[in-house]
Amino acid sequence: MVLLIAVAVIRLAIVLNLPMLFLPKAAHDDGLFMRLGASLASGNWLGAFSQFTLMKGPGYPAFLATTNFSGLSIAATHGLFHFAAIALAAVAVYALTSSRATAVVTLIILAFYPIGFMPELLRVVRDQIYWAQTILVLLLFAVVFLAPPRARCAAVIVAGLAGLILGWAWLTREEGVWYLPGLGLLLAGAIVIRRSERSELLALARNLGVAAAAFLVIYGTFIAGNRLVYGSFVGVDFKERNFESTLELLADVDAGPRLAYVPVTNIARAEIAKVSPAFAPLSKALAPGQPIFVGWNSTGCVVYPGTCGDIAGGWFMWALRDAAAENGFYRSPAIASESFGRIASEIAAACSTGRLNCRHRWLSYLPPLTIGQWAALPSATLSVLDQITFLDPSLPALAEKSSMRSRDAAYLAFLNEPYIDPPVQRSYQVIVRGWYRDTESSDWPVFKAYAEQGLEIPSSTTRLASPDLQGHFSDPAADHNRFEISFLCPNICVVAAFGAQHRELRITVDRDGPTSAISGSAVLYVDSVASANASQFANPAQNLAARARLWLVRIYKILIPVLSITGVFAAVAAIWRAVKRRTLDVVLLTALAAWTLVVTRIVLLALIEVSSFPAASMRYTAPASYLAVIAAILSIVAFMSDKVRTARPAEF
Repeated sequence: MVLLIAVAVIRLAIVLNLPMLFLPKAAHDDGLFMRLGASLASGNWLGAFSQFTLMKGPGYPAFLATTNFSGLSIAATHGLFHFAAIALAAVAVYALTSSRATAVVTLIILAFYPIGFMPELLRVVRDQIYWAQTILVLLLFAVVFLAPPRARCAAVIVAGLAGLILGWAWLTREEGVWYLPGLGLLLAGAIVIRRSERSELLALARNLGVAAAAFLVIYGTFIAGNRLVYGSFVGVDFKERNFESTLELLADVDAGPRLAYVPVTNIARAEIAKVSPAFAPLSKALAPGQPIFVGWNSTGCVVYPGTCGDIAGGWFMWALRDAAAENGFYRSPAIASESFGRIASEIAAACSTGRLNCRHRWLSYLPPLTIGQWAALPSATLSVLDQITFLDPSLPALAEKSSMRSRDAAYLAFLNEPYIDPPVQRSYQVIVRGWYRDTESSDWPVFKAYAEQGLEIPSSTTRLASPDLQGHFSDPAADHNRFEISFLCPNICVVAAFGAQHRELRITVDRDGPTSAISGSAVLYVDSVASANASQFANPAQNLAARARLWLVRIYKILIPVLSITGVFAAVAAIWRAVKRRTLDVVLLTALAAWTLVVTRIVLLALIEVSSFPAASMRYTAPASYLAVIAAILSIVAFMSDKVRTARPAEF
């Protein structure tokens, strides 16, 4: 208990003194969750129906509403939920391994893993809680299936909690099916282990039934609420059958050249409009020059320059919903379903009669890909793997548009006044000196400086002579490759160099020593960082939290890759031994379930990366990052122990 309290206090102290990014104008993310949460808190369910109301699950808005009722800031409730999930994970590990040392190691490594502190996640977004929900889903079901409490009442309570958490997570993101391979492996293993004990099989069936019932209570409450308020037993309408069919059939149409990252081109939409009267007004709203097209085209164009004349994949579905709303589809869930169903029927009929040339896709949920996109899949997989193994963390992880920032007083009050971006007057002067070199380009990069959460801050860059680099690299062209950049840093800052071929290199400003960043043939190297007036920080605790995060990043950059590699080898060795002995160990089984979920998420995100939008980011990889830690720890324990642990009641 002393350890739990100490870890909780230290972790919460860090969380509460790191600034959150506040984006109430992000209509499809932060702002949407705040609006839905405020509606729930006021007793108005999810508010007036529109294309936004049911496009994402209510799991996180419900958390925000609970935060509002609690009187605690959103940063505090995030931190408390995270620690509760980590503590329960440690208890579950103890139940599976009977090892206090393993439980303590799990607690400490998960509690201080800095992914939970990174700017990319310090927002009012569902990803803040999703990674914690994920580790609870895996380990609670591992306990339910493999090490349930001895008392029937306690076992039922744990099973019910597992089902409730799964239902909540299912309504937090719309991708819950990725849980099924790991949970299926746990269940299959439990059945194999207990196959000779009828009473234990009956207990397993009972616990599974309780968990399923709890899951249905959560999901049933959601769709029942929608029936009462909106007149339809609809869930998340982004996953509604007719809407999904429409997206798939639109992408099936083959008209004009196929463009990378563009599932439905301008030409294809125009051809579809000729045979689908229901789609024709939407095609008109999505035509080049129209407001919807201009907004979504510009958004995708920034990420994928090759799509600048069209609407890129990761944004087309939102553009389609906006066009549908403009044409009256979203007056109610029933009207939306009926309208999209009519479009799907008309396209399917045109495909079957040959009026449209339609391709067949084996993976209907995946947009059509060019050969170049398929060729990029290995690279995308490695990028996702880099994030999961914490090989290349950076601060900040992404830049946000300053136009989306707003001190919306109503939403700040709803979130109980969390600590957001520190004002610039707390800054101190920083001078960064170093050099830049690209062996494939002589272009000098554009240098910028960023504060927390990707907020760009004014900076001044001077290019300096570099005869030492000329001699070192034997390169006469490297005569002016040194630089000096100065700016006012409010806390932890980043220097970024934007070079040729869209190469971007970022380095966190650090007074403790030289550092570098490499992208292809380009190298950014920082020799020294000088600062003055550092004592001007208004709050020493905030400065200490930022420095603590930086040190944790350094430690875990070494720890996590080593732990992950060791865990993989331990898992392979433990599997080999289990096969030879023809035994199934519950610790190894849980580790394999965790590894299965990690691999499933890697594949899922890599496919998204090459087909729709950049998915190789901590925001999306965080659940797999935490699962990989759990998988590695359990794999090492399974390998190091000769004892075969079979399913049994846990000794709590």
